[in-house]
Amino acid sequence: MAVEKKVTTVTKSSKEVSVKPAPVPKDVVALHSQVLDITIKNVGDLTNASALREMLKKKQKAIDEEKAKMLQPILQAEKVERGRWKPQEDIIKEALAKLDGAMSAYQTEARKRELEAENKIAEKMDKGTIKPSTALRQMNDVDRTANKVVTGAGSTSFVTTPFCELENIKLVPMEYHEVDMVKINKLMKAGVKVKGIRYWTEERPRSGR
Repeated sequence: MAVEKKVTTVTKSSKEVSVKPAPVPKDVVALHSQVLDITIKNVGDLTNASALREMLKKKQKAIDEEKAKMLQPILQAEKVERGRWKPQEDIIKEALAKLDGAMSAYQTEARKRELEAENKIAEKMDKGTIKPSTALRQMNDVDRTANKVVTGAGSTSFVTTPFCELENIKLVPMEYHEVDMVKINKLMKAGVKVKGIRYWTEERPRSGR
């Protein structure tokens, strides 16, 4: 069975690097073909499948070891470089979070006042207290909130962004309820079962040591 070879292109810093995959050995291709055709109906088939599995696992282990040899110095260099900049990045991150929070609070409140002023004018017009022409003039006179601040260092724009949070779970339709299966699995391993959860066992293969 032929295995298609592909050339992957990795983009980094606007430069394209062509990556040529390592050739797939014939024995790996042969193992792959055997697995695709396998059916397990008896102990003999199971033994054959086990042998194929262990050969494939050894092939994967060899690949992992070779990758580790090549990647270890790269990962170590990345770790060193990240550590080099982390103190400065942490300070910048904290400062930006403070600025973003304060600016958002101010701008949100200013926008709220603007909308309240518009709504009051619209209500007066709906009740007939003021004429449409007067309402239009008053709308134009409302103190508008600029959604962009321009400075010598650059500009900051504000985007109306929707948020939501749980207020009352009893009012939320069941179709939107989610179960924390990560937590459920941890409880299962600890011997705790939760009502409404189906539990079962399967015999999963594991390589011998």
